[in-house]
This record gives sequence, structure tokens and C-alpha cells, in this order.
Amino acid sequence: MTETAHDMLSAFRARLRGLHDRVDAAFGAFELSQRNHYISFLHAHARVLHAVEAQLHGDDALPLWRPRTLELDADLAALGAYPRATQPVGMALDTHDMRLGAVYVLEGSRLGGRWLAQRLTPDLPKSYLGLAHPKGSWPAFLEAIERIMEQNPSVLHGMTKGATAVFEAFAAAARAESEILSTYAA
Repeated sequence: MTETAHDMLSAFRARLRGLHDRVDAAFGAFELSQRNHYISFLHAHARVLHAVEAQLHGDDALPLWRPRTLELDADLAALGAYPRATQPVGMALDTHDMRLGAVYVLEGSRLGGRWLAQRLTPDLPKSYLGLAHPKGSWPAFLEAIERIMEQNPSVLHGMTKGATAVFEAFAAAARAESEILSTYAA
């Protein structure tokens, strides 16, 4: 029996579930209604998003994705904070398949961002978190991923590798920013 593209996408998501849960838990440590926590949350995202989006630009074969670094940087600037000068994220998305996995993580994060934006107090900017998918674009994105998988089932390995790298980078960034935040609180 041949595995369908839908089955492959389901398997891909299942492989990432544990990592996704760890990232959610790491970011769950930030109390987004508190300004300093929200700034640290945004700094953690900036550590990863800038590096990943830079690697995605120019790969015209990726399904439609929408960069968000401008909105992230605008929210930090509105808070009087700017992306920290940090070491580049140690991940190379060397192949198209890896970049496809990275795009999946970034586009998927918009779903949670919309929910998180509701937790912000009215005085906090939410351009980044509030940048939700236009109506119907997430299902269309998933359909595009399934078409790619159907045409080339071998993409699954590279996609998993790329998505894993991005999830791990987000988890590490959340931990690093939590440590910085706890230093200031002490």
C-alpha cells in the first residue's frame, strides 16, 4: 500500500510533536502581560527569525510564506528595545527540503501567535503576533506541502531535519532569554 501525501504530512507532524511541545513549554515561561517578559519573548523570537528568514529568501520554489522580521523589529522598537547583538543561530538550512521544513515551522507559528496576541495588554504592540494567516492561506499552504510530498516523497527527511533545527533553535533562544530575564529579576 502506497503512503499518501496526507499520510506523509501527518507522519511529519507526529515526528515534530514532542519538539513542538518543548518549544511551547519554553515560551510558556514568559508572562506576556508583563512588559519585560514580552520584550524577552520577542528577543527570543528575533534570535531565530532573523537567521531563518535570511536563509529562506531567494528560494523561489518554497510555497508562499510571509516574512515577519519587520513586524517583530517594529514591536521591539515600539517597546524601546532592539534585537540583541547575538551570535548567529548555529543552523544551516542547506537544502530546499530543509528550508521547506523551516517554512512549515514559521508559518505554523502564526496560528499560535494569533492566540498569544490576545493575552497582551492593550498597551503592548502586537504587529508580530497579530500577523495571522489571511483567510484560507494555512489550508492552501498545507495543500502545497502535500503536493510537494506527492511529487517527491523523499523531501520528508530533509523537511524533518530543517523543522527540527528551527524548533531546537527556538527552544534554545527561549531558554537563553529566560536566563537573561531571571538575572534581571534576581
